[in-house]
Formats: sequence, structure tokens, C-alpha cells
Amino acid sequence: VRLDCFYKSETTKGDVTETLNDRLICNGHGHVAYSVDPKFVDNGYYLFNFSGHSSYFVNLTDRTYKVALTSPGDDILRAYGDCFNNKLTEKDRKLLPARKIGKYDCRGLLYKNGDSTREEWFDTKSLVLVEQTITRPGEKLKRTLERVNTFCETMLLRLPTGFNLIK
Repeated sequence: VRLDCFYKSETTKGDVTETLNDRLICNGHGHVAYSVDPKFVDNGYYLFNFSGHSSYFVNLTDRTYKVALTSPGDDILRAYGDCFNNKLTEKDRKLLPARKIGKYDCRGLLYKNGDSTREEWFDTKSLVLVEQTITRPGEKLKRTLERVNTFCETMLLRLPTGFNLIK
């Protein structure tokens, strides 16, 4: 899916809640950029090339990039991957009854893995993730779509020129 999504994410661990305004950009051909800053300026961003099997953290301040094995956006990437995974069965996930979230007509999916659950709601027309709730022991994450653009800024989906790889 080609998209540029802005999310509000709240993570609660015990009595502490952290709020992020994260952003996910995808060109629909396996290139994805994710940042906890919607402007992609503070703290850099993560760049994924699923067809090339690579993922990097790009640091704009230092003009460097390094291999990233994990990112704060892993849960959202997993949601999109599992939603379109035709190999998952009813044993792996449960289809939830249709629900309207804001202006979106959504279909829901529920995943259970031990003590963890993921509930994800996708717009039936655009296939955009509208809402995600993840519950793990001692932690709860709630991600909500704030806005979406169908235009995708492709400059952010390439490694910037002149940046150095850190090993």
C-alpha cells in the first residue's frame, strides 16, 4: 500500500505513559521509512527495504547510518505484514466484526501469543492501519491514525547521499 500516515501512540508501563507522534511512509514496493518525529528531523529515522532485506537507522545530525535490527516501529510494521499475510490461519488470528472508527469503515484482527494480544483495525477501502492496541505483561500500547496522505515523499525512502555507514 502506498501511504504516508501520521499516528499518535501512547505507551503505558506501570504508572508512566509516553506519547509519541510517529510517522510511517511506504511506497507500496517494499520501501518504508518510520520516525518517532513526524518531520523526520529529531533523532533520525528508520529506513527499511523489505525486497533488499535491509534496515538502517539514519542519523541526520551526524550524517551517518547503521544497520538496525529493531526499531520503535516494529509493531506497526508487523501489523501491516500480518494483515496481508495469506499464510496465517484462524488459529493464528481472529477476524473481528466490522466497526466504524471515526470516518473509517474498519475490519479488525486479533492476535494472541501467550500473555500478549494485538488488536488491529484497518480501513476496508485504503487498507490503512487506523487503530492498534497491544497488551503485553506490564505494558500497553495504543496507536491511533491522526491523518493520512496518499502522496508519498519518496526522497525519505532512499539512503541520503554523502552519509557514512557506521559498523
